[in-house]
Amino acid sequence: MSDQPENPDLNRAVRYLQLALPEMTEHKVPATPRNYAVWYEYVLGHNPELNALIDARKGSGAPFTEAFNDSLYQQFIADRGKAAIDNIRENVRQLINEMLHQAERQGQSLDTYLTTLESASQKLAGDQSQVDLPALVGELLSETRSQRASTSDIQASVKTMADEIRALRKEVERLHQEANTDPLTRVANRRAFDIALDNAIASAKLNGQPLSVVMLDIDYFKKVNDTHGHLVGDKVLRFIASVLRRQTKGKDTVARYGGEEFAIIMPETPLQGAEAATENIRRAIAAQVLHDSVENQHIGHVTISAGISEYVYGEEPDTLVSRADAALYRAKQNGRNRVEVADEAPHPA
Repeated sequence: MSDQPENPDLNRAVRYLQLALPEMTEHKVPATPRNYAVWYEYVLGHNPELNALIDARKGSGAPFTEAFNDSLYQQFIADRGKAAIDNIRENVRQLINEMLHQAERQGQSLDTYLTTLESASQKLAGDQSQVDLPALVGELLSETRSQRASTSDIQASVKTMADEIRALRKEVERLHQEANTDPLTRVANRRAFDIALDNAIASAKLNGQPLSVVMLDIDYFKKVNDTHGHLVGDKVLRFIASVLRRQTKGKDTVARYGGEEFAIIMPETPLQGAEAATENIRRAIAAQVLHDSVENQHIGHVTISAGISEYVYGEEPDTLVSRADAALYRAKQNGRNRVEVADEAPHPA
């Protein structure tokens, strides 16, 4: 008997997995994390289109090829987003953990039982008047050994499944990371910036800590592209991103906001601190003399202009960004290669 409380959701997950695994085995579907996710969804029966495709494939007798299996995953699992995949992953993870615990408990119990029976068998072996008992105990020993071997197989299988689920988890996290990263500069993209800003504002509201936002733009970037080409322009963007990463703190979020414009979210940083940090960034970028050794082109100095705003309690994210953008525009109007601070926002009523 388990001392764990009954878990109806886990019991349902057990039943679904018990249905999915034989189906996968019967149709020679490899036991990969992605295939687990597809067939777990299949036995749930919540997706008629997925079930219709699998049922049609089964009915036709056509093999479940790697390409077909991957197409099911891409169409019905990958595109559902991280939240849906996380739900599947969490259900199966809980199931795996519980099965491991049950297998361990069963294995410990059988080991104890086996030891007891072996001892009894040795004691009874010399008692000829009880000749039937050793035979009975021998049968029990044989059965117990068989059960223990079966339990060992279960434990090994479940551990393998747990490893596969962990692999699925890493894959989901990788996909999530890719969805939130600008592919050229490898900093956060606009989507990730919006999410991070919402979270930073919520935290600032909760703990009363300051929050600053920096909007910055590469000066005369169009001229760089026109003069040296877009490949060199891409390298300049990557250079700017690398400086921003080096010059910011771990809590800060560096993002490519669009085109040659970048943004930085600075939690727990007042306006004066953000201004000092941004000025350091401006100087670090302006001090570099860029040369593209591959294209053998001298690029020279690249500069940035930046605008900074500090969050005012109750302010909307768009307003906070717009104030920083207005300060950035003023920096460009005032000669570029400079940092400007936004006008103070009116306190919301």
